[in-house]
Amino acid sequence: AAADKKAAEAQQAALEKKAAADKKAAEAQQAARAKKAAADKKAAEERQAALDKKAAAEKAEEERRAALRRKAELELLQPPTDAPRRSDRMALVIGNAAYDPSLGKLENPANDARDVARTLRRLGFSVWLSLDLGHVAMKDALASFAAAAHEATTALVFFSGHGFQHGSVNYLAPVDAPITDDDSIANHVSLDWVMAGLKAQRGARILIVDACRNNLAVEQAAGAQVPTRQVAVTRGLSPVTIASTWAGGGMLVAFATLPGDVASDGAGRNSPFTHALVKHLPTPNLELRHLFVRVRAEVIAATLGRQIPQVSDALNGEYVFRTGR
Repeated sequence: AAADKKAAEAQQAALEKKAAADKKAAEAQQAARAKKAAADKKAAEERQAALDKKAAAEKAEEERRAALRRKAELELLQPPTDAPRRSDRMALVIGNAAYDPSLGKLENPANDARDVARTLRRLGFSVWLSLDLGHVAMKDALASFAAAAHEATTALVFFSGHGFQHGSVNYLAPVDAPITDDDSIANHVSLDWVMAGLKAQRGARILIVDACRNNLAVEQAAGAQVPTRQVAVTRGLSPVTIASTWAGGGMLVAFATLPGDVASDGAGRNSPFTHALVKHLPTPNLELRHLFVRVRAEVIAATLGRQIPQVSDALNGEYVFRTGR
């Protein structure tokens, strides 16, 4: 009996020792889990803090850029510094960049449009600046401008964005009109329609088209092997013929590149064509045709001969943007 009692006590002691060890191990495990949870929480808080800091920096940068854009747009609303604003010299400047994904977003048309608009204002033009126009707004803007500029001695339209040809007809692309089939072309703006709207009994008409950027939808459609049920579009623009009966001071149409070719969007702030155009527009006493000779030479040099601007000229006389010194 004494031996059994001793054995039972020893067994009880072993059980208590094991329970104490298990308790200690559980407490250690719980402490480790708590420590890991605390570390995970701290790491998560640090990651969130980093994300918040990045988001705040991105927001600040976007606000800075928005402020710069607003400043640039406000500058365009100020009276020009180099010449008095003249209602007889009018310009519509359009920059389309935020395209439907099927067409491909562009980086520089908004910059191109702002810089051309600013330069023309300083040359005394009354400028209408429009960015990222959908098909309805784009047609409305062109029609309204044509009506307003009907009696102007100079009416200039500048377009920067996507362009293409369909059935030998040139089109300028609004930002919200994907090219899906032949019917979808109706949402784009015919260059012939733009030219017809500019026709007037007096004054010079100038149309400058910095288009034909790489267009995803056009490239896909142009490369299609089977034309059936495909939209029959062609990369680049087709040659322009200006009617010999054009009234008033005539018209000049300038393209950023040769018919059927693709123009560069540019690696800097502007396309190569617009960069050269903005540079030479303010040159005193530079006749318009000679201006585009200089633009052509600079674009050819900048693109290593891959892009050659073209001009179709039916102006009735000479034209300069700025006289004097």
